[in-house]
Amino acid sequence: MHIERRESPRIPANFYAEIRHQNQSQRWFINDLSQSGAYLERVSDGGPPPHGHLELSIQIPGQAEALHIQAETVYECTDALFSGSALRFRGMSSSHRGILHSWLQSTQREVQLPFPEVVPAGFGIHIFRPPPTSSDC
Repeated sequence: MHIERRESPRIPANFYAEIRHQNQSQRWFINDLSQSGAYLERVSDGGPPPHGHLELSIQIPGQAEALHIQAETVYECTDALFSGSALRFRGMSSSHRGILHSWLQSTQREVQLPFPEVVPAGFGIHIFRPPPTSSDC
């Protein structure tokens, strides 16, 4: 049984974000997004994902301006294939919060499905992973 820990509903996303942490920048794939946070993944390079306070830049499809968000890592998971990080948003401008809210509302109406249990065919990128072992996250 999946227990939702986020303050807001998760919406499937299929676009990239840039994470800036300690003067380094990395491109991550956004799996899902909410008003209060996001879960991002990238192909594992063997190193740990950025941890702690970081800056996130998200280019929402159809928007001219990228959203700039202060975030903190609340969960990390690295396996043989991917590094994943759950981020909690800690600060963004009110105009960026409004853009995010509008996108989430319009996308939620389009999807109308619980997530992550079911994703409509053709929506997003589907990644097939081997079954987890007891040492995986």
